[in-house]
Amino acid sequence: MNKIEQILLALPDEQLRAAVLEVKELQSTGVLPQNVVVSVAHDIQAAIGITFTDALTIAQTGVMKLAAFKWAAPASIEPISLSYPAPTDGMEVLVHWKLRNGRMVDELSTSKVTKIGRKWVDLANGERFALGSHWVMDGKQYSSPGECYPSMAHYEATALRAKEYSAIRNRMGVIPPDSVGLGDIRQAAKLLRLSLDTI
Repeated sequence: MNKIEQILLALPDEQLRAAVLEVKELQSTGVLPQNVVVSVAHDIQAAIGITFTDALTIAQTGVMKLAAFKWAAPASIEPISLSYPAPTDGMEVLVHWKLRNGRMVDELSTSKVTKIGRKWVDLANGERFALGSHWVMDGKQYSSPGECYPSMAHYEATALRAKEYSAIRNRMGVIPPDSVGLGDIRQAAKLLRLSLDTI
């Protein structure tokens, strides 16, 4: 745990809540109240010997990040289940085409389930998808033409999750920023359900 983490984690919950309100006031009025955040910035400046301006930036970011880790509600971020239901005869599914007529595409259409077998589910459009955790369409010994989803909401939530996960992965540097401590890394790994060999 570095010195910045020690300072932030020492804040009682009532002071952390007050600090979050101060940052919100700064965003809405352009004026930062001279209270908790400023006090934290002075502590950071004294502890690691940086300018007060830099310390203030770290303090603002740090209190918001700590509050998010402590009080975020994951269920409110992802309100729908991303598990796939058991398909039923006549069920309408959303088809996300990635390959069509030999061309790479990004198209959506709908089709209906006409037959459910032990391994494959047939669709009215002549395609079929595999039963399993993801409804991947049969590529017939070639690349799969796409995937099916039980609803538009399911597709949008899945696409958003993949996009944001990819953004996180792409922005990860080889070396963590100085403002990111070991506790941050372990908390991120825990939230993403990743196992770290060093833990």
